[in-house]
Amino acid sequence: MFHLEEYTDMTVGNLSKGNRQKVMLARAMFHSPDVLILDEPTTGLDPAAIDEFYQFIKKLKKDGVTIIMSTHYLYGMDDVVDSIGIIFEGTLLISDEVDELRRQENKVHFKGKFNPKDIKELISYGELFGNLNDEFTISIDNDDKVPDIVKTVVLKGNDIYGVYKATETVKEIYFRIIGGYIHG
Repeated sequence: MFHLEEYTDMTVGNLSKGNRQKVMLARAMFHSPDVLILDEPTTGLDPAAIDEFYQFIKKLKKDGVTIIMSTHYLYGMDDVVDSIGIIFEGTLLISDEVDELRRQENKVHFKGKFNPKDIKELISYGELFGNLNDEFTISIDNDDKVPDIVKTVVLKGNDIYGVYKATETVKEIYFRIIGGYIHG
């Protein structure tokens, strides 16, 4: 992992920050632990190394390794986490399975050709997100509203190309939880 062979004759102190981080990660994983605890593991890594790191984490997860990771960098987390805990200003706001947190926020995504004025009228169904011209997402309390939304959009002369359940990313979950905490 990380292709560090060319640095075998160097001391860790003489490596770049990114390469020092790679050495620390390789060292932590060297003995094939059952539980791996990582604090900000992607700090200092370039995008290619971050991708390589997450591919390796997926392999460890598949092999049954328990991984506990703290990070501020949420890129890549969607494919590797089962559970998350969100700490804000020293307070644990939530600790739950990602799938359960996703079920709490019901969003439906629409693709098509829309008149934004028509789409803005859907606000009575729920909160709207997107550019409203060729896509939008609506947060609804239950899926029973979807046929009514489709009917309303089509009857106003808009074209719908696709409707699908939107899946929140870990980043979106984070901001939803933090936003609810900040705005009460």
